[in-house]
Amino acid sequence: MNINTWELRLLIHLTGRRILKLCMKKANQGLYFLRTLNCLHVDTKIQVPFYLALIQSVLTFNFVCYYGNGMQMNGDHMDRIRRVGQRITGQDLPPTGFLFDERVLLKLEKIRKDQGHLLNKYYFYNRSGIRLCSSHKSFSFPSVLHPKLHSSV
Repeated sequence: MNINTWELRLLIHLTGRRILKLCMKKANQGLYFLRTLNCLHVDTKIQVPFYLALIQSVLTFNFVCYYGNGMQMNGDHMDRIRRVGQRITGQDLPPTGFLFDERVLLKLEKIRKDQGHLLNKYYFYNRSGIRLCSSHKSFSFPSVLHPKLHSSV
């Protein structure tokens, strides 16, 4: 079976859209519970940790798996969840781009420091030492860490 490049890109795009829809569904379910807590007049000291534990963890998992390869429009969809949570709690919540940078870079640093890790040889710093790069064009961080996510959805 021979797959053309555009067919492969379309397949990846459609799979990414399904992953985005599932993530948005889970995050919206968490927002429902956050709204319920707000209607019950629960203190914001409890609402913010609830957001961080439930909704932000779903968003973070999706960022690690998909956000880096996604389009700006998809990032805006995910940022909408954060803005709604921010309105409900009345507190400032970390932006989605910051979450992506913080979590993915932290994960890559752990891989780089662990000499026995299987993925250690696939990442290196560029000549300036500022940016962490993949050693192969087709080798991407998210798909390697969670290969079953794309095939199971």
